[in-house]
Amino acid sequence: MSITTHCQAELDTYCKSACPLQSASFHARLDRSEHSPELGWRCYAPWTLDADTVAYAGGAGYCTRHAHLLTLLDDCRRRVVAEKPAEAQTLVDESCTSDSSSALAPAETPSSAPQLPTWAETGVLTISAVASEDWAPSPERELHTVHPRYPHTA
Repeated sequence: MSITTHCQAELDTYCKSACPLQSASFHARLDRSEHSPELGWRCYAPWTLDADTVAYAGGAGYCTRHAHLLTLLDDCRRRVVAEKPAEAQTLVDESCTSDSSSALAPAETPSSAPQLPTWAETGVLTISAVASEDWAPSPERELHTVHPRYPHTA
């Protein structure tokens, strides 16, 4: 997950004020906890992270603030999209980049792909993630569906 430097700084600042532990700084990360492998947004003290301060390494120097950090990140990303379109496009490009050799380039997308409804019609955007021309949607074959928090308005 890519986060702009500005949004990361906002999350880290929130962590400094919201986490009751003693630390000069905190780093907001989407990672596991000491007692659970499930991912959640937490404020980690530097000594609980790996050498690159990217991932949780161990220890109890963190506090979980999943809902609030997620809301802050959503709000920050909306502002980035509204205020800095070039930076927002970089976020989209980074999140859509795949290291997989099976990913389709835009020119290789099957021309027989079904026409999907737009945001305005249903409030849901469904994106096909298959590379086979003989594939058809069914309950056994899932599509990735995004339900926007705030429906797009035309």
